Amino acid sequence: MTCIAALRRGSFKRRCLKERPQPLAEVGPCSDEEILTMLRQLGIAMIETGQPTNLVEAELRAVAAAYTPSEARVLAFPTYLMVQLDSSSQAKGQVDVPSRATAQLDQAGEVDTLVQLAKARAVTPGEVVARAKAARAWPPRFGPLVTLLGHMILTLGFGLALQPTWAALPAYVLLGFVVGLVLLLGRWLPSANIMLPPLAAASATVLTTWFLAESAGDGLFRVLAPALISVLPGVTLVIGAVELTSIQVMSGSARLMYGAAQLLLLALGVVVGARIAGPLPHMPPSARLGEWAPYAGAVVASVGFFLYKSAPKGSLPAIAATMLVALVGQQLGGKYVDPMLAGFLGALVVVPFAQFAGRFKRVPPPMVLLVAAFWFLVPGAFSFVSVAEAVTTGAGGARALLFAVIAVFSIALGMLHGWGVDYAAVGLANALRGRRNR
Repeated sequence: MTCIAALRRGSFKRRCLKERPQPLAEVGPCSDEEILTMLRQLGIAMIETGQPTNLVEAELRAVAAAYTPSEARVLAFPTYLMVQLDSSSQAKGQVDVPSRATAQLDQAGEVDTLVQLAKARAVTPGEVVARAKAARAWPPRFGPLVTLLGHMILTLGFGLALQPTWAALPAYVLLGFVVGLVLLLGRWLPSANIMLPPLAAASATVLTTWFLAESAGDGLFRVLAPALISVLPGVTLVIGAVELTSIQVMSGSARLMYGAAQLLLLALGVVVGARIAGPLPHMPPSARLGEWAPYAGAVVASVGFFLYKSAPKGSLPAIAATMLVALVGQQLGGKYVDPMLAGFLGALVVVPFAQFAGRFKRVPPPMVLLVAAFWFLVPGAFSFVSVAEAVTTGAGGARALLFAVIAVFSIALGMLHGWGVDYAAVGLANALRGRRNR
């Protein structure tokens, strides 16, 4: 039965919405050590999946409040976590550091699910610890060949979102294959991960200059950016801006500096590749694709994103819908507000949508959808193009770089206001439900 039919029969909530976690009656008093270990494992898993530190601190305090009356103190950084319980007898704490950053969305979904269960006291601390440890060790859902295919599809979809020329489409597929192949080396040579992004940028630049000059008539950096989407720090920059605007000064500054360093490494790779390949032959640009291209790009990118990022099973339709919502919001903002602030409206509408869609069965947790949406809001590509132009053209590129910074912070502010809209909507719904039940 579809949800529309269930709505007509009055069984919509039971058939279509996820059940709210219910507290376990048999969960007795928990020791401080059990609670601290649970908070530490949850917090480290949240940091490793790239969640903002202000959200990590707020969620861990909410989890602690469900299990103990003692005050919980949480200090989270991108590379450090400290949790402490101020009990009546003495203060106890634990410290940990993340072992690695992960890009797997199935892990992010499991961590988000555990947080929601723990906030409702629907699981024991021991179960949370066991499931969090297991999730952090999950291997990618797909093998190297499928992952490489996903990178190629993701590159094509992201390229379509930039409304390219027809000649650029085969170049996106080929560059997505080459860059994806280089990045796959990180699975077998983890120590070389720091060198792979500039190596991928240099390889793509040489390949484009020597064999794909016709495709680069639209601009070298616009051709390279979609192929490098998997290493562009767009999400890192947005999360850093969110932390900075949430008074997480140290975390936000550190993350922004890390993102800027990644951009500079990529720009360095492009410069090295350009020196090796020589000047790019001048080619007149061919006809651009129509206004349909970004919408097709959102659907295509969702397929690549699903495969490349090991998204949870059955999450593809929801990821595609979320990317389309982000795109529509961004385009409306660019048309009726200002192109530099287009990301603000895109983030503003996509956060409540992801939170709402995450309530339905067979839809992944909201954090999975939000990561997909913020990848598609183009801060990474915009920043990369701007930094590369600043390195090669000087003042004009510096002006473009300023616009990129504004775009990143507009997405961050839209994200914060979107969460505010969602919290207000949930509070209003709970108030109306309480009044109806009186």
